[in-house]
Amino acid sequence: MKLIQSFPRRKTAVLTQLRTRRLPLNQHLHRIGKRDDPHCEHCPDLDETVRHYLFSCPRWGRARQALMFSLGRDAFTESHLLNDPNGIKEVMKFVDQTGRFRSTFGSVRRTLYSGT
Repeated sequence: MKLIQSFPRRKTAVLTQLRTRRLPLNQHLHRIGKRDDPHCEHCPDLDETVRHYLFSCPRWGRARQALMFSLGRDAFTESHLLNDPNGIKEVMKFVDQTGRFRSTFGSVRRTLYSGT
């Protein structure tokens, strides 16, 4: 908790929503009645979950490669990505590179990974 106290508001919101599975991905939007189905738009047979977004959706493969290049094996552990300062920095870059939440959080490139 001490780590995120120094984060800009948008970065804190993204990280908190990643950790609590409340990021506006289709599974969450479906659960709260904002979407008819929970499926990924790129993988129609799979729900768009935080895990799917971070680790397996082919749509975000290029951004995921950059994440893996920066973190190595640690890029495959959700705990590292969402709790370790370096993991958080890199997962924020991933979020920005995908552009998946730009309509929700705006253009947050500078905000997302400054101050880590």
